[in-house]
Amino acid sequence: MLSADAAFRMGSTHDVCQDYASASGAAVALSDGCSGAPDTDLGARLLSRTALALAGQQAFLATLGSQAELVARSAIGTLHASRDSLLATLLVARVVGSGFEANCWGDGTIALLRGDTWGGVRIEAPRAAGGIGEEPAYLAYRDHRDQGTYREFFLDSEEGYSEPEMTRSWDCHSETSGSAKAVLIASDGLSSFVDSDRKPVPFGDVLVELLPFRLPGPAFVRRRLAAFERRCKKLGWQHTDDISIAALWRTE
Repeated sequence: MLSADAAFRMGSTHDVCQDYASASGAAVALSDGCSGAPDTDLGARLLSRTALALAGQQAFLATLGSQAELVARSAIGTLHASRDSLLATLLVARVVGSGFEANCWGDGTIALLRGDTWGGVRIEAPRAAGGIGEEPAYLAYRDHRDQGTYREFFLDSEEGYSEPEMTRSWDCHSETSGSAKAVLIASDGLSSFVDSDRKPVPFGDVLVELLPFRLPGPAFVRRRLAAFERRCKKLGWQHTDDISIAALWRTE
């Protein structure tokens, strides 16, 4: 049996949630809109929903992002929304045979569960030449050339969180696995948590509290995020940026 679910929340410094996540069948997708551009809440929804529609049709996940951006751009024109509304990241995961495949355009997190251990990558996107400030090279910036970087991480039920020092180049390649029982994607809002003294909460500490899913099934991501929010309230944590999370989980 396969469970697919998604959830998103607005950050404490935002007036509009510009993250969006969705799930359908054997695929999940999420998008994080640029806070400095207009209508990116709409753009994030269009990119996410378009990517989901294409995930079951597109043979190569590597080209899905650019195809989703082209289709969404046509819809944006019809709606007469801002041309900058598609300044947004995109993460997609889907079932491929007996395993999973995931990809990221922009920044975010991809994690795979094997046994009792989560292993994944935290992607820091290339910065866009000519962009607004420090935003990543969104799909809408089609001419960017710089590679991003990523760090691997592991979260074991007994040994806890670990993150090797080495960073590697990320060039929108896919993370695939035939042995994982779950795949999770998340926006970079997971790195925006602060404690009651407004000091940053380490990324690993956030994952330790977020990732212990109990049982997959209907609304399992939404249930987990609600429990995580209650835990954050007790810890005095809050996320300043929007967050979005989506996952696929296969059970016997």
